[in-house]
Amino acid sequence: MASLPRLIGGFQAGIADADSKMARWAGVQEQRAGAGVLAALSSLAALWIAWKFLLRCRLALKLRRMSRTVPSLRGTLPVLGPALKLAEGAPWDTMTRWAQEYGSIYKFSLFGNVNVVLSDPSFMKEVMRTKISKYHKDVDFAYRPFLSLLGTGIVTSDGPKWRKQRNKVIGRRTLMYYS
Repeated sequence: MASLPRLIGGFQAGIADADSKMARWAGVQEQRAGAGVLAALSSLAALWIAWKFLLRCRLALKLRRMSRTVPSLRGTLPVLGPALKLAEGAPWDTMTRWAQEYGSIYKFSLFGNVNVVLSDPSFMKEVMRTKISKYHKDVDFAYRPFLSLLGTGIVTSDGPKWRKQRNKVIGRRTLMYYS
């Protein structure tokens, strides 16, 4: 028979070997868990990007359908649109010339965004007084060149900030009458 110290030594070696195997297994499991979390986060990010892309495509299709009868600028570049013409001078001067050439309402595509320009006061009156929820101002994109001139007032704001400023200028009673 084997001596007791020899049995204990073998038993301790077996425990140490089992401990090292268990530590390796735990390390592999931690790596797998980390990879799983990373895969889940990547999937969520991809779904969010796809959702935003689909919403943007839906909005672009809706704008194209709504603006079929609106005259479009001619001679623009495919993706850049009239960006080079707008960069030649003050954008508002260029857009004023286009209004004289195309009429009081026209559209152009700039970096994939469809922009509709209104220069007739009666159109602006309709936008400001009726059906305001159907109209949207792309404040971040469209008004950025004008912020140095106009600031962030009633013309260059949208949503709750615009409504608050409009209430100060016109008053709630007048707003309810026209809305």
